Amino acid sequence: MIYKILFYKILSFFPQSLQNNIAYLIKRNFGQLKSPIKTYGLLTAEDLIERIKQQKINPKNKIFFELGTGWVPYTSIQLSLLGAKKVYTQDIECLLKDEIVFELLSIILSNLKKGITSNYDRTKVEKIKKYTNLKNFSYRDLFKDLDIVYLSNSNPKDLDIKSESVDFYYSRSVLEHIPKNDLAFIISEGKRILNQDGIFISKIDLSDHFANNHNKLSQINFLKFNKIIWKFLSKNNFIYMNRLRISDYKKQFENSRMIMIAEDNTVNIEVLSNLKEGKFKVHEDFLNYRFEDLATTSSWLMYKKISS
Repeated sequence: MIYKILFYKILSFFPQSLQNNIAYLIKRNFGQLKSPIKTYGLLTAEDLIERIKQQKINPKNKIFFELGTGWVPYTSIQLSLLGAKKVYTQDIECLLKDEIVFELLSIILSNLKKGITSNYDRTKVEKIKKYTNLKNFSYRDLFKDLDIVYLSNSNPKDLDIKSESVDFYYSRSVLEHIPKNDLAFIISEGKRILNQDGIFISKIDLSDHFANNHNKLSQINFLKFNKIIWKFLSKNNFIYMNRLRISDYKKQFENSRMIMIAEDNTVNIEVLSNLKEGKFKVHEDFLNYRFEDLATTSSWLMYKKISS
């Protein structure tokens, strides 16, 4: 944990563009972008589509907005191939690289040949096959063919998208990295671009991102620090976590006059047990939360506008 914190602290002193380049080189050689890139993200879009279908809604030929493209455009490409009419994918930086997107595309086509995925739009599949033999691959050309609009270097609080023009607003492991004071504005902007029957869908990772199987830290280890110490530890552009609990997010949506239509929480049983038995103590800032709230480490939330 301490090494990761120190690394990101040092990195934060460099200009943003240099920060991104250094982070990319490290991730590409030692982390999540190391070849072959991890394919877990390919399951996300299918999970999202299934949850939409559970609401008795056909997601095909609909317009999606994705908050936070990240380094690998798993979801936006998958959504397009699964029948989306159009996909907006937004990021405050431009993190995509042609070589990463090309590698992702190769994996998708390889899976298709193996029969792993059979629900793709055949017309779009034929469009993307031509890119496997191109010497000068460009993800921007691919996105044009797939009706994906990449809104890089943009502000999620002020989107260049028409009001009530989007069917689904989606984010995966993004909201936990947004400061609490900004969340209300982002939710409000998402509400603006959603049509009257649109759905705001959020998959939130409420766990401590510094915790893993190697360091044996509690999944809520970050809740033991006071605000000042945590601000020092986490204030950077890559691993900031707001530490909000699921009840906090629900209040944010309710304050924005949205109504919840689905909630799927994962409560970490070990964490819950340690809290109840007093084996893990949170900072006094979190003493007013229920144990179940503190121990919730992952959640899917789905909201709609309140009918006017």
